[in-house]
Amino acid sequence: MPDVRYEKTDHIAVITLNRPERANSLTFKMMQEELPAAWQQARDDRDVRVIVFTGSGERHFCAGVDLRDPEMQSPRPASDGGEPAKMLITGRQNDLWKPVIAAVNGHCVGGGLMFVGDADVIIASENARFSNTGVSLGILAPVGPVAMVRRMPFEAVMRMLIGGRHEAIDAQRALQLGLVGEVTKPEALLDTAMTVARNIASNSPAAVEQAVRAMWETLELPLSEAIAASLRRSGSLRGHPDSTEGPRAWVEKREPKWSD
Repeated sequence: MPDVRYEKTDHIAVITLNRPERANSLTFKMMQEELPAAWQQARDDRDVRVIVFTGSGERHFCAGVDLRDPEMQSPRPASDGGEPAKMLITGRQNDLWKPVIAAVNGHCVGGGLMFVGDADVIIASENARFSNTGVSLGILAPVGPVAMVRRMPFEAVMRMLIGGRHEAIDAQRALQLGLVGEVTKPEALLDTAMTVARNIASNSPAAVEQAVRAMWETLELPLSEAIAASLRRSGSLRGHPDSTEGPRAWVEKREPKWSD
């Protein structure tokens, strides 16, 4: 069985971390080859409109990097300019602008937080827990927290980051802090995520992609610039077939037929 499983049903791609015996932790090969390949497949398949990202089993979503992987223990050279090599393990990092739903089925630790930080919709099982244990191991996993601070209070993110293994939060606390949008029973998690995915997939793919781009690309802009950039994204849909088909279908009381 592959360590990263890719499945497609209707217009939805499901990407699953498939190492439950190792807490769905990430090997060097998964990070360098399998995850980029899965995201790029979803990105380039015009029939895919939404991606659901999850882990196998009900105990672990992703435990971060597999420290037992010999390849992860070898020193890695920096890329040109002395900066760390660019990671390509999430959809955003692979230039994917289709909506991503993170279905967090259990413990989400360290590097696993990157998948949450880069998702558009986050649904968690009741048994989900979120932590960043890096400093407890003498290492630092900052990318997930840097993304998460756009979702939840700075102090809460910092407490997790510097508290290490002592500062895990459960699903309900994550909901209170705004890290996740919904909490479900473990057995209902994937069905809930797929329902949300089907609802999104029923909308204009072109309009949804522009909506995703507008929100992510304006996060760091001042308000006036963000509004202007968002209006440019809206204007890019003028003349698109979906902008005509949508209103026509509404008037005719039928389901729209979106362009590919």
